[in-house]
Amino acid sequence: MLPPVDKDDINLNQIKSAIGLEPFHEEKAGLIYCRDCLEVMKNMPDNCVDLVVTDPPYGINFETWDIIDCLPVFSEFKRIATANSFILIFGSIRNAPEFLKVCVELGIFRRWITWAKPRTAHIVSEGLIWQTDIIIMCKKGKPFVKKGFHPLYRDFIEFPIVQNGDGDYTGHKAQKPVELLTMLVDKYSQPGDLILDPFLGSGTTAVAAKMLHRNFIGIEISPKYCEIARQRLGQEVLF
Repeated sequence: MLPPVDKDDINLNQIKSAIGLEPFHEEKAGLIYCRDCLEVMKNMPDNCVDLVVTDPPYGINFETWDIIDCLPVFSEFKRIATANSFILIFGSIRNAPEFLKVCVELGIFRRWITWAKPRTAHIVSEGLIWQTDIIIMCKKGKPFVKKGFHPLYRDFIEFPIVQNGDGDYTGHKAQKPVELLTMLVDKYSQPGDLILDPFLGSGTTAVAAKMLHRNFIGIEISPKYCEIARQRLGQEVLF
């Protein structure tokens, strides 16, 4: 295990040096690695990430890598998150039970937010339409929470999915709305904080972080989606 660090004494370049791998994309505000997330996270210092926001694979074989062993992955989240931080994990009907079990075992589970998706039309068994996912909220210590009125003010949020035909659709089957990620990053981090998404997909978390003047590290195993994320971050108007 790497030694813990004082968050005030570490910066993105130091974390990059500790990782010891060539980034797929690098800019002043962040890094993207086209790797398996454990390969990258295992070399990151303890206590170096202010907020983890991620959408792990759903386990329904959208792609060949669409399944994970969540215990070692979530253990790394706990290790590299700062002493006072949130870890926010999107979960579906297929993977949420296992995710919740592991988060409870690690002693970091707090609660969840229900995300209702009014435009979805996935039919599941029992004659019900799959119209909700959850965002599992884990935490260490006493994390920052933005004070005052905020659009995310209850544990239920209604937000349409991104789908083919939308102007910001990237082709990723599980793409999350940038407005939803922006709400999470805005409420649970501060400008200058470091945001980690180890299942970056097409880059929405990195885009939200950059829009809100946070730093970011994104990890994504697919070169195709890494390239889409790089192109999104390079646009004059982010979306």
